[in-house]
Amino acid sequence: MKAKDLLIPRFEVINNYPDCDKHKLAIGSIVTFEYYTDETKQWYNDNGQLKIYDAYYEGYPHLFRKLNWWEKRTKEQMPKKLKSLCSKDEPNFDIEKEEVFEILDWDMNGMMGFLNIEKSQVCDLEIFTPEYGYIPVD
Repeated sequence: MKAKDLLIPRFEVINNYPDCDKHKLAIGSIVTFEYYTDETKQWYNDNGQLKIYDAYYEGYPHLFRKLNWWEKRTKEQMPKKLKSLCSKDEPNFDIEKEEVFEILDWDMNGMMGFLNIEKSQVCDLEIFTPEYGYIPVD
């Protein structure tokens, strides 16, 4: 998958809600989106229904849990390169020195991408909060 596809927001259904049977969204289902329009600033999901992404899915955290880009993915869907994120408030932040890591293999149980298998160097996706973690790059 391309990096832009991995960064499309997704939500997991975590509780029953009215009309969930009608929308065929059982607990554990993943709500995905197909495209975003700049004109309306809205995401369109795979059921062909227009939902305002912020107001609808994020507005009901007792029904939907926003997934990190790497959650509920298969090894085949994971990227070959990651870029580390850091806060612009950090004194040593320099956008031109952002590191890009080449991933040799993925451990999907530990959510780690191996940089050097012999030395056990990894990018651990679960160690940081999303704003300080890693994002996929092409």
